[in-house]
Amino acid sequence: MYKLAFGPMSLEIVEAIYQLSNTTEIPVGLICSINQVGYNSGYAFKNTETLRRYTRRLESRYPCSDVKICRDHCGPHFTSEVNKNINCDIENGFDCIHIDTCNADTDKTILARKLMKYAFERNPDIRFEVGTDENTGIPTNITHEKCNIVQLSKDLPVEFYVANTGTLVQNIYQAGSSSYKATKPLQELCHEQGVKLKEHNADYLDNRTIQDHFQFVDAMNVAPQLGVVQTITTVNLCQQLGINLSDFFNLVLSRKNWAKWTTKEGYDEEGVFNKVFIAGHYHFNSPEYHKIVGKIWGSDIDFHKVVVSEIFRVLNNYYLAAYAHLDLVDAR
Repeated sequence: MYKLAFGPMSLEIVEAIYQLSNTTEIPVGLICSINQVGYNSGYAFKNTETLRRYTRRLESRYPCSDVKICRDHCGPHFTSEVNKNINCDIENGFDCIHIDTCNADTDKTILARKLMKYAFERNPDIRFEVGTDENTGIPTNITHEKCNIVQLSKDLPVEFYVANTGTLVQNIYQAGSSSYKATKPLQELCHEQGVKLKEHNADYLDNRTIQDHFQFVDAMNVAPQLGVVQTITTVNLCQQLGINLSDFFNLVLSRKNWAKWTTKEGYDEEGVFNKVFIAGHYHFNSPEYHKIVGKIWGSDIDFHKVVVSEIFRVLNNYYLAAYAHLDLVDAR
């Protein structure tokens, strides 16, 4: 289906994803968490239908693109209305749904199969990504997973199995550690069942590390890094132009979305900027953000073009590493 998947935290990020697929002519996943965009709400897009209207325009603009629209983390505690989100995803032509039961209070495997069957009955062409373990940064125990993979993939079109490979995003860096020895047996086990192994939290990896990871995983997700890149780009432009950032900074700090990712608690100058970089993307649709972006546009800078270009550079790095075995060159 694809090797690389990226999150949709803004209009600019989504367009950069379509640009990458169009330029390279490879399939790419657009992985939408319910928090980012759900059937009736989202911090990145108003709702699922709004996202799909935008992506359909991009499909026309980038005719050689092959972007798979995918749901990320659909399951209990990620949303209280799992079935409504599944129904909406199917109605809006999603290609793949990630069924994630890591937070379930009942048997996680049984519930995952129940949700997959529910979706499959409504669209036999849907594909699944599935996982039952919370991301901890500790590689999954293969003994625990063997029975799970067999049960989950039986008679259902499971494309990806998600497991802990050791990756872990903290702050604005990669805090985890993955190894061929720990993860390759799990990949081989997945392949025995006709399933691919997928790695989440693959942000902030350099070219060599990405290449190494593709020796023991089949696909990877990258998301928060892209939001950080857009936030840093925005802040840098504002500082260059003398645009006051205090309202936006105060909003981001007060909402405390950074707490999920940060390991710093201090409010010194470095800590403040760090937290804004981490969590700025949760507020790209706020009046405070729109105000500073408007001022950037007012300075005769094509803000959209600048951000898309910065995001594309990150995406292209993953592309070049993921497909390095084909001896590809920078397509730009």
